[in-house]
Amino acid sequence: MNWRDLSFTSYRRILAVADLADGLEHEQACWLFVDMDEFDDYFIEAVDVVDERGRLLYQAYFGGIGGMLVYRAGTEELVATAAQHSIDRCEDQDLWAALGRAYATASPPIQETISFGPVGRTQKSGTR
Repeated sequence: MNWRDLSFTSYRRILAVADLADGLEHEQACWLFVDMDEFDDYFIEAVDVVDERGRLLYQAYFGGIGGMLVYRAGTEELVATAAQHSIDRCEDQDLWAALGRAYATASPPIQETISFGPVGRTQKSGTR
């Protein structure tokens, strides 16, 4: 699939677990709040990821001090993650690059810093 034209839409700033929508959004993002009570200004940024025709493909969540979760839209299927500001899991190098381009052009900009450097050839799920 051609991932050149992904973009972020429907930006949401979520301040607490209680602000997560019940159901799927709660299941997808609630762990980003684990052990974050000590930070008074902590929040999660959530976006929908759409293709050039506006089709919803993924939901992405940024937070957890350099964390990112990307789920296939409407599911709990995790397709990409970042930890400590860099890739932790993504099996599709083209998708990772397209997410990086969408992140770089997001409006409003995503405040959580994530590095979208190249995925190495030996990159495997769950490794760095």
